[in-house]
Amino acid sequence: MKTYKLLFLTLFLFAGTFISTQAQPSTSENKTSAIQSNEQSNNYALLVRNYNHLRAAVKTVEMMTEDDPNAVNKFEVVICGKKIRNINKHKSLINEAQQKGITLTACGMSMNNFSMDKEELPAGVGVESNGLIRIFKLQEKGYKTITL
Repeated sequence: MKTYKLLFLTLFLFAGTFISTQAQPSTSENKTSAIQSNEQSNNYALLVRNYNHLRAAVKTVEMMTEDDPNAVNKFEVVICGKKIRNINKHKSLINEAQQKGITLTACGMSMNNFSMDKEELPAGVGVESNGLIRIFKLQEKGYKTITL
C-alpha cells in the first residue's frame, strides 16, 4: 500500500510539473511577443485640421527619434477639414513630413466637401474616404492617436 501511495505521489508531481511547463510560453515566444507589442506601441497617428498641427507632428517625430531612432515605428497624419484646399501651399512642409517617415493621408470626405480631386494632392499623399474612420481603424491596430 505504501508503494502505491509513493507511486501515486510521484505521478501526481510529474503530471503537475509537465502541465505547468506546457502552460508557460517559451522564452523565444516571450521575446517575439514583446517585439510585436513594442512595434505596435511605437505606432502613432494624428488627425489634424491645420498646417501648424502638421508642423507640430513633424517636430514631434524629430524629437522622439532624436535619442532613439526606433522610438517611432509608424507615424501617420490624417488631414481633414477646409484646410485641405490649401495643401499645395505647404509642399515644403509635406516634403519634410515625408522625409521624416510620416505617412500623410487626406480625408476624402473633406476633399469632396471642398471639390478637390485626388490629382490635386502633392505626390505621396494618400486618400481615405473618411479621415475619422481611418483614425478608428488605426486605433484598432494599436496606434496611439490624437485629434488636434
